[in-house]
Amino acid sequence: MRIALGSDHRGFDLKQDLLSALKTQGHDCEDFGAHSTDSMDYPDIAAPLAQAVARGEYDLGILVCGTGIGMSVTANKVPGVRAALCHDVFTAQRAHQHTNANVLCLGAEQLDGPKAKEIVNAYLETHFEGGRHQKRLDKVARLEKGPPSVAEAKARYVTRSPAAEDSADHAAPQIAGETARQRAGRQAEARRRMSAFIEQIEREVAASGVEGPTDASEHLDQYIY
Repeated sequence: MRIALGSDHRGFDLKQDLLSALKTQGHDCEDFGAHSTDSMDYPDIAAPLAQAVARGEYDLGILVCGTGIGMSVTANKVPGVRAALCHDVFTAQRAHQHTNANVLCLGAEQLDGPKAKEIVNAYLETHFEGGRHQKRLDKVARLEKGPPSVAEAKARYVTRSPAAEDSADHAAPQIAGETARQRAGRQAEARRRMSAFIEQIEREVAASGVEGPTDASEHLDQYIY
């Protein structure tokens, strides 16, 4: 695999240990720093590494700091990155199986070299299961795009298109024992609420003269997600 590794000063020693082990296994590795134990800020490493992973330049990123928290917080600010902070084999396996994490974050103050290598190997040996998990990741990806524009909202939530029907389905999930007529009525009510929010968005846009995220558009998220 093409693997990018990075750390701050607290994670330097563990990062170097992992770098050596992964190269021995035959992986193509790139060291983003740190290059010493001199004090530095973790975003200076996490951001460029995460951006490179998001661009597809690497299959996986590994970030190490004292706890792994700062690295994971920073990496997850980059669209397209799914950074997982893992403390053991189980969480590493789930990170790949369920969330298809493309950046692993480790805490050097909690893990020694052998344990960290065990976690990394567990991730590499596990496969993404897809299916229901991909559906959930698609919803996560939509969060990165923010609220829809007025035109997108109308196309998706108001018309009788398949997309609008799907949106109504999400807003009116199946209830046990419900008749087809009852479900159709709830879907119609869900579509009415969507239309009301979109009308409010249009009023807010008209008043401000700028189309973009508005107070009303934020409420559409409850129907998407």
